[in-house]
Formats: sequence, C-alpha cells, structure tokens
Amino acid sequence: MDKVSSFTTPGGEEMVILPRADYDRLVARDARDDPDLRAARKTLARIRAGAESTIPLAVVKMTSLDGLSPLRAWRLHRKLSIPTLARNAGKSASYVTQLENGTRAGSVATMTRLATALGITLDLLVA
Repeated sequence: MDKVSSFTTPGGEEMVILPRADYDRLVARDARDDPDLRAARKTLARIRAGAESTIPLAVVKMTSLDGLSPLRAWRLHRKLSIPTLARNAGKSASYVTQLENGTRAGSVATMTRLATALGITLDLLVA
C-alpha cells in the first residue's frame, strides 16, 4: 500500500485514494474480522433456518405507532377478517373483537389458539 494519495476537499474533508486491489483487500479483511458482521451473519442463518422469529415492520408500526393490540396488528397483517380468525381459532367473532379491543383478556389456551391461527408463536401476541 505504498501508492496511497490523499487530498482535502474544498469542504475540508480529508480523502484517500488507494489502488483497487488494496481497497478490496481491506474490505475483505474487515468482513472477516468484524464481530458485529459475524453476529449478524449468525442471526441471518438462524432466521433462514426458522430458528429465529422476526416481526414485520408493518406489525411493529401498527403496535408501536398506531397503538393497536398485537392481536389486531397480526390479524390485519395476515389480511384476515375477525370472523375468519375467530372461526380458525374456534372462538366467536365478538370474543375476538373484545380481545383485540382489550375489553377482555384471553386465557393462555385461547391466545395460543389465536397465535396458531395467525401462524405465529404465542410470545408475539402477549407482552
């Protein structure tokens, strides 16, 4: 790396120019040595293997920004009507509406049935 040049931009930013081979070597070394990158790759591998849950951004926005219950957010994300979700979970539509609105609390068994009907794990429905 003896062919490195540097200059300062009119805005005062110091810039460095180096041969492409040197740049590629630095990038490759950083990718191998970076612990954050290694951790991210491991997490991605777990997600792809189905061993790690993810929450879609739309669901996060609906619960965090819009204040919807996780049950309602997941139902809307899955594009299910209340009657369809209720039927799939073996519950009444009015009961599911009460759960979504927070006027009733569901038992663990009920919430598990709803989570299964939504294709998610129970922990994604309860705080």
